[in-house]
Amino acid sequence: MDESRLSSMFFLPDPLIIHSMISGAVLLYFDGPFIATAPPGVVTSESFSMLDLVSKRKPHWSDKIFSIASSLRAVNETTKNTWESIKSVEPGNFTLAYMAFPANRDAYMRVDNWVAMSGFKYEELKSIVIPPLGAAELARHIFLEQYLEFNRDLELLYGYCEKILSSDSIESLVTASYLLRLQVLLSIPDDGPVLFTNEALVPFFEKLIAATQSDKSVSTDSTGVDSDVVSWEFFRVLVSRIIDPLDVDRLALITRIRKKCYDQVLRLRSECKELSVELAEVTSIVGLGDRALNIIESKLRKDLRDIFELDEKTWRTFKNSLASDKVVWTSLASLMAGLTGSGPMFTAAGIITTLATVGSTAMKVRAARESELKENDFALLRVLKQSI
Repeated sequence: MDESRLSSMFFLPDPLIIHSMISGAVLLYFDGPFIATAPPGVVTSESFSMLDLVSKRKPHWSDKIFSIASSLRAVNETTKNTWESIKSVEPGNFTLAYMAFPANRDAYMRVDNWVAMSGFKYEELKSIVIPPLGAAELARHIFLEQYLEFNRDLELLYGYCEKILSSDSIESLVTASYLLRLQVLLSIPDDGPVLFTNEALVPFFEKLIAATQSDKSVSTDSTGVDSDVVSWEFFRVLVSRIIDPLDVDRLALITRIRKKCYDQVLRLRSECKELSVELAEVTSIVGLGDRALNIIESKLRKDLRDIFELDEKTWRTFKNSLASDKVVWTSLASLMAGLTGSGPMFTAAGIITTLATVGSTAMKVRAARESELKENDFALLRVLKQSI
């Protein structure tokens, strides 16, 4: 493969409801196409007539169902607006993928099994979910899946809502609905890297995979560090201070850079790839930071200053900020420890195998994937300690 052209990038499992769910570094390190999942949709618009019954009868759970329906509309609107501005970076290079996955009651049973196997409780998982997305998935479950299951009978749908929404809190239901999105990982192809839109999922996956003891889940290769992953993380460390958190103004900067400084960006990416091998040989966190800063000053200074138009004063501030940020170098050291087998790391194949294995309808899913997984171990999932 031509290393100057890096492969497509999948953003999973969430639709991008705000720009900062991804790092601007992704739009410079990868060439695309960039692929994100579409938000939940409900094609059975007539099912929302059930809300008329709610307005008329005024049950005690009415605020909950209206909030759920509003979340669906809000998520679709914000995803559309966010994606429109992101894809303006390079029109034609960004795609929303409509990845179908079930949201019926069997799917919720599968999620219950995942949670039970992970050892987490729903109360503990509240902190990892993105509530508006969970509520939007719950809306899809109610107004699409259950509406069709009840043969479009609004009274049956009303009764179902009364049953599931009558408790004082529906946080566990919203959490489970959010976790339904993990099923999109069962549909990803193996021709491109994957980056999480929600880093908080990592501990959940680690525990779930450990519980199932998947033989493909944990890296045991101690022969060396995957330079591709370290190269990406090193590149992200360098540029993130300037182009993150991502917003409309920073998107404009990235657009200009991709148009006017593309050759320099390619050179910077190539240099990060080469230098990642040097960094992998450093064994201490302090030594890693010192070595990286020496590399930045001696080999990357010109390209970084030219790409981002940094004057001497701004360059010194930038470099000093990196030098004093212990979290950056600790994180990079932790990442490399995982990649050499002395820390947690797992592959996309490990996640997919685990998700397909645990669940009430798992055998059908596993059978459909088994031959493909045997032949094509998925590319290493880019699970980093920072959000992408």
